[in-house]
Amino acid sequence: MNPPRTSRHLPSLLCLTGFLIILTAVYSLGLPGDFLFDDLPNLKALDSFGEINSLEQLKLYLSYSSAGPTGRPISLLSFLVNADSWPDDAGPFKITNILLHLLNGIILFWFISLIFKNSSHLKEIKHGIWIALFASIWWAAHPLHVSTVLYIIQRMAILSALFSLLGMVGYIYGRIRYLTSPKSGYLVMAMSISLGTLFATLSKENGALLPLFILIIESLLFSNKADSTTFKRFKILSLWTPSIVIVLYLIWAGLNQPDSIVEFRGFTVYERLLTESQVLIEYLKILLIPQPYTGGLYQYYPISKSISENPIVLVSIFIILSLLSIAWVYRARQPLISVSVFFFFAAHLIESTTVPLELYYEHRNYLPSAFLFVPFSFLAIKLIDHKPKSGTFIPILISVVLVVMTAIRCQSWSNSTELQLNWARENPLSHRAQLAAAENLINKNEVATAKKVLTAALGTVADDTPIRLHLIRLTKETPELKANRISSLASLIKAAPYSNETLAATVLLSQQIVSSDSKLNILAMLDLWDAVASNPRFSSVPQNMSKIHHNKAHLLLALDKTVDAVDQFQQSLEENPSVNMGIVQSTLLADKGHYCESIKHLIFTQRVIPFDPKGRYNKKYYDKEISRLIRLIQIDADTSGMQCDN
Repeated sequence: MNPPRTSRHLPSLLCLTGFLIILTAVYSLGLPGDFLFDDLPNLKALDSFGEINSLEQLKLYLSYSSAGPTGRPISLLSFLVNADSWPDDAGPFKITNILLHLLNGIILFWFISLIFKNSSHLKEIKHGIWIALFASIWWAAHPLHVSTVLYIIQRMAILSALFSLLGMVGYIYGRIRYLTSPKSGYLVMAMSISLGTLFATLSKENGALLPLFILIIESLLFSNKADSTTFKRFKILSLWTPSIVIVLYLIWAGLNQPDSIVEFRGFTVYERLLTESQVLIEYLKILLIPQPYTGGLYQYYPISKSISENPIVLVSIFIILSLLSIAWVYRARQPLISVSVFFFFAAHLIESTTVPLELYYEHRNYLPSAFLFVPFSFLAIKLIDHKPKSGTFIPILISVVLVVMTAIRCQSWSNSTELQLNWARENPLSHRAQLAAAENLINKNEVATAKKVLTAALGTVADDTPIRLHLIRLTKETPELKANRISSLASLIKAAPYSNETLAATVLLSQQIVSSDSKLNILAMLDLWDAVASNPRFSSVPQNMSKIHHNKAHLLLALDKTVDAVDQFQQSLEENPSVNMGIVQSTLLADKGHYCESIKHLIFTQRVIPFDPKGRYNKKYYDKEISRLIRLIQIDADTSGMQCDN
């Protein structure tokens, strides 16, 4: 007589529970760390509209995001759970991320267990639940995922993975139900695919790959010749069609990439594909040979221009094609290896092919690595079968090593200053790494140390333009010397490669100059903005031109050139219709006592609402808000004796 199912599974469930408790303690080591890099711009909407206590304010909050084409509303909603801690305490945000990560580990264990229990292709494999246990433990405890879990904004990746995993679990349950009740089985599978894809995509866009993930699992582990014609048609409609659409879109995106994107990113589609072949092999290396320390968020990855220029690209392409070929040839005999290989590369399709994203981020491996450890777990359990005493030691040792490495890495994330200084040392060619370390020091009033970091980076980083801009901002000197240094950067910035950091550093310097009351510096800064505008890598993007016009207007206001300033403000809104920016500009005019011009600019701003390309602005709300502001500014105008003809 077989023991009850619960008692058979109890040891593995107890092991999983104990592991999750240990992993919770390990990740808690990283709670003291601060917000980093993209956290700040992506979370600033949390306090942009006051307390979000109405549907109207919720719509405004959700419309504020510029993260991806979907706006990622589900991820944004999740950040409201921790809104009370913004921007002072990152800890509660990290706790939520940790809990979601642990939940993903549980769902992954559940899913792999279901596969082993129900796949006819794996029916001869014993101890499936233990294979699932160690595969999910090794995934959840992998040190590489620290830069996803403790990097707050990557809750987007965690949530997308969660809904993808739930969608796959739901599909398997639907497929099981289909065998006894086809109609309800089809319903469960269809709902799992559609809702899973929807929620995963609205968390982060690579959730759109869920049908492809399920297609891989279905084709390699479940499909058989006995499947009915109706079921095959269902797969064509619900799995093959959306997967093919995604692939065709990626091909189209590669063939139709505008020149402005090439200028903006600094690489062509061909160069990106060559470089990403190396990046993918690098990802596999750090996944299969774990390290407690990596380059972190700011890794500089050189662009490969051609195969002849960089033979390593050819080796990388050969390795990728070999892995895919082996996975295909041995798909019947070694389905676990085939699934892990195809799933890994499929999950990188959006972020590592033709879409012109930045080249390298560790968090892109969060979901792609979900099945990578299943074959290794299978081998470990097989070893235990052959050598029960000595073999048991191997998977336990691997688990302990991973947990220790993750603990070391979490500890390093607990001190943001040291963390970013380490990243700066690890990435000497990355201006982003040097700037992040310096900015962290500046925020802690260690300006002298920050200047040392930046000075050491001059001539070392691939592009030191933003470094030079920050050094001008941090150096105290006479207006004449500062003006000369600003002017000397004009020729450099005309030919500089695009980077957000260069633009941001120019904005910070410009803001400092506005408040300096030095006409000489203001004129030099205006010339510098003209140099930025003459660089097509910057000017080809409307949002950048909008910033250029806005900052020039601010400088012109400081020179009391009100008419020219208003013209620049209007050009800024024409380049990038933004009601919020228009309100800020009107406030700047009013603060200078130009009440009539401020009112006129608010009226001008009101006209851009219908032309907002992303539909971010609720016309009813903003009409009401602008009317309120006009009344307040009119009161100030009346008090000062101005007669405004609006």
